[in-house]
Amino acid sequence: MTNKDLSRELCEICGIKGKWLEYTTETTDGCVNSGKKRIFPDFTQPENFVKLFELDIPGSTVTVGAAVCFCNRRNLNNRNDFLEAAIQQAKYNKDIRQAIKSEVWKYD
Repeated sequence: MTNKDLSRELCEICGIKGKWLEYTTETTDGCVNSGKKRIFPDFTQPENFVKLFELDIPGSTVTVGAAVCFCNRRNLNNRNDFLEAAIQQAKYNKDIRQAIKSEVWKYD
């Protein structure tokens, strides 16, 4: 999965709807195309990744990063590995889902 796919999956699990972005492009023959697309926070971007990693879980003494690392049985070698593990944690933990949903994220 790509970074965007992992981020979108985490958003969908946590109930983050995404934002609609209007765009306009011009083709080589001068035609103008416009439309809308839905964008989601990219959790591999430094600002969002660090915020996700350090996010406190309500009713717990640990962060999302600590929970993911503690519960994971394989090495987390990069951001994608961490996101895949965070997705698995969010699927089964409503407190993690709520914490992620209630946070303000940076959209690109």
